[in-house]
Amino acid sequence: MKKVYPVKIGSIMKQIVANDDVAQKAILESRALSAWREVVGATMAEATQKLTLRDGKLYVVFSSSAARNDFFLRRVSIRHAINDKAGANVVKFIHVG
Repeated sequence: MKKVYPVKIGSIMKQIVANDDVAQKAILESRALSAWREVVGATMAEATQKLTLRDGKLYVVFSSSAARNDFFLRRVSIRHAINDKAGANVVKFIHVG
C-alpha cells in the first residue's frame, strides 16, 4: 500500500495558479488594489470614492479636489510603488475621474 503524506493547501494552490495565466493576473491585480491604502496614505485613501483596475489601467475617483491635486503631483511615484507591492508591472496607466 502506498503511503500518502499530507500536502499543504498553499502548495497545491501554487501549482494550480502557476499554470493559469488568468488566475495569476487576478492575484496580481488584487495585490495592487490592496496596496492602495498603504501606498497613498490614510488621508488620500479615505478621499477615494472608487478604485478599479482593468487591463493595466487604474481608475480612481476622489471625493476631494485637494486629494486629487495631491495625487496628480505624486502619480508616477504612486504607480511605481503599487507595482512594487504587487510584484509585477500591473498598473501601466492611472486615470483620474
